[in-house]
Amino acid sequence: MGFSTFTLLGQQYFKENWKKTFEGNAYYIVTPSAENPQEEFIVERTSGWTRSKAAGIYKTQDLKTGRLIFFRENGDTSEVVNYTNRKKDGFATYYFPSGNISAKYLYKDGVLNSEEFWNEDGSVQPDKVGANTPPDYYRGIEFFSSDISRMLRYPEDAKMKNIEGRVALSFIVDFDGKVTDVTILESVYPSLDKEAADAIKKCGKWIPGKQHNQYVKMRFSIPVIFQLPAKKEENMFKSYL
Repeated sequence: MGFSTFTLLGQQYFKENWKKTFEGNAYYIVTPSAENPQEEFIVERTSGWTRSKAAGIYKTQDLKTGRLIFFRENGDTSEVVNYTNRKKDGFATYYFPSGNISAKYLYKDGVLNSEEFWNEDGSVQPDKVGANTPPDYYRGIEFFSSDISRMLRYPEDAKMKNIEGRVALSFIVDFDGKVTDVTILESVYPSLDKEAADAIKKCGKWIPGKQHNQYVKMRFSIPVIFQLPAKKEENMFKSYL
């Protein structure tokens, strides 16, 4: 590459469109490489304040035009995406852990022109819609909240103290559809927090999501509301006045 006047001083944060932002709003965390700090940049994906294990190298002189390559933890290439003036341009290619291609997209000035998908054995995947799908609850996402409500039991200690509230949680649907890493985001009371988390764990398995025709982990957030029966009846009565 030729002479570049672009310099990135230390770690910086960028949106998905490669515009600078602050840490909590970042999609990419970018640091100049030690070997070639003006033409190669270490890139980590992030979601809010949480870093992904995926790391890559962006070969570029200005963080606008270049080639972004992500790697798996074992060093194998997982994806290669080309950019021109901050927009995807040319091919974006994604790979299974085996090294076979799972998906190839062709972009022109940020606009998707075509897409192709393959299965891990190398055969063509004709279902283009199914190649990129979110996880789905085994009975259908519309039944998830009702199943959680059915699992809930109001803890006696919280009932005795007249404690109510909204517990916010997040969880991951794993590659095989299992629910893992149930996390309390907003606590109300220990026994209510535990009951909400246990209810999510007791619900059935999910159909895992896919990105680029590969099964992926995906995190969900959900509120669980605890309201004492007397308050529920009072609210129902008021609604008829």
